[in-house]
Amino acid sequence: MIEEAITYYQAAIDSGLQTVEVYLYLGIAYDDVGKPLNAIEAYSQVVSLDPNNVEAHQGLGLDYLYLELFDKAIPHLQKWADLCPDDPNALFFLGRAYHEKGKR
Repeated sequence: MIEEAITYYQAAIDSGLQTVEVYLYLGIAYDDVGKPLNAIEAYSQVVSLDPNNVEAHQGLGLDYLYLELFDKAIPHLQKWADLCPDDPNALFFLGRAYHEKGKR
């Protein structure tokens, strides 16, 4: 079912509907099927359209963290924490990225 959703999201984009919502849901769908590199592409489009989109920075930060690309994860996790200073998850994952980077 999720792969089918991806097909339709991509068709909407190809037809000219290049909105924050379409790219955001495309990224979420790619994450749901375990394709973080594709999700990163979609979330990057969201950030280009809306630089303060919390969900996109969260997705980018978590996907880069999952891929162990800590230098790329940290700015997005920091932006998430800046935009949502009361969100303990943002702080946790930002701390985790710094922790993992420090172990390298």
